[in-house]
Amino acid sequence: LFNCGKNRHIWSFTDAKDPVTGLLSLKKTRLVDVNWARFISFLVWYDDNLLAVARCENDRIIKIDLETGVVTVVQEPSVAVVWMGVTPLSNMVVVATTNGMFEEIMKDAEIRLKFQVPPSESYDVKFAGDVIVVLTPDHELFVNGRLFADSVTSYLISDDVCIYITLNNKLRFMSLTTSENLCSGTFFLK
Repeated sequence: LFNCGKNRHIWSFTDAKDPVTGLLSLKKTRLVDVNWARFISFLVWYDDNLLAVARCENDRIIKIDLETGVVTVVQEPSVAVVWMGVTPLSNMVVVATTNGMFEEIMKDAEIRLKFQVPPSESYDVKFAGDVIVVLTPDHELFVNGRLFADSVTSYLISDDVCIYITLNNKLRFMSLTTSENLCSGTFFLK
């Protein structure tokens, strides 16, 4: 985003993608007017384009076409967007809003509800394949919308294994698919 006083523009990447290497270059650029946006957040690759959240009176999910430089509005959610990402295996765009809705944006721009977690202004989200793991500010850990653990301070994902630490400094190793405890004991961190 480029801000010139009251005029806001976004650089478009006309002819920016090298057809042989697939690398981006800024040889030819031009400005596209997006006066309705205060700033851009959650920039993600999707197919051969970029998706972003344009922050304005009401958030807008926009697509930036890297071939033509055209900026189009994909969705206008009714509540603020707090997170956006792309699932690594199915390449689907997932958006989280302040009301706790995790929704998938389909290819035809339709929205499909994946799951809901407690409302929040922020979420820590990670993927394990197409499994979505969400940590809320209230220390609740959800797997695809299902409460997996509570009192969680931090976590790591490796394949099917979720390693997390609780508020009581206990280290846990759990399977994401079966919720099975993968260690017979509980480890205390000192």
